[in-house]
Amino acid sequence: MIRLLNIQIEGFCSVVEPQTVPLNVGGTVLVKAPNGFGKTTLFSAIAWVLYGKNLKGNPNVNTWKRY
Repeated sequence: MIRLLNIQIEGFCSVVEPQTVPLNVGGTVLVKAPNGFGKTTLFSAIAWVLYGKNLKGNPNVNTWKRY
């Protein structure tokens, strides 16, 4: 079993500055935010780390270094 304790995202999709999300707070983790705040980016980053593909199955992701 894989247990993610936290995730740090930087330069992935719409995330430019480093963002750390703690996932070891105990119990169930709820991700809640208004539209456009990066919820899908968070799950896409987790999928990319685990499987090498984004949520749509594409191995290519948009990074800020490309632009």
